Amino acid sequence: MLPIIGWAVALIVSLAAFAFIQDATVVWVSLWVAAGAFAALVTSVLHLPFVFQLIVFLLVMGIFLFLLKPSFRKRFPVTVQPTNTDLLLGQYAPVITSIDNLAGVGQVKVNGMEWSARSTDGQPIEEGTVVCIHHIEGVKLFVFPVVDDFNLD
Repeated sequence: MLPIIGWAVALIVSLAAFAFIQDATVVWVSLWVAAGAFAALVTSVLHLPFVFQLIVFLLVMGIFLFLLKPSFRKRFPVTVQPTNTDLLLGQYAPVITSIDNLAGVGQVKVNGMEWSARSTDGQPIEEGTVVCIHHIEGVKLFVFPVVDDFNLD
């Protein structure tokens, strides 16, 4: 009798969460839990062993997760919020301190700020060379030289 009450409570709580909580993640998770709790409640009413009820609960929840996840992702797509540093990618900058990856030195000046820089291919880049920002790792810009006669002015 106790498992029947437990599964009924789980079903009621998950349906209440589905009905009253507006958060999208809670809504979808409550659907998965409600489906599993309903299936487990049915197995409990049939007086099947508790271990079997638990397996049915987890299995049905997993099936609903698998079936509803694409729909969840379509309705609530994950959006990546670009940061200010993402705006640096593709910009040109002068090398103000020669870049040498082996020595671990080098700086460029971008938008009035000095950044530590490394070469994308590992080759040294001389001071005064104009480079393009390829990617960022931590606080270091990885750059490559652009055409020699390029002028930022």
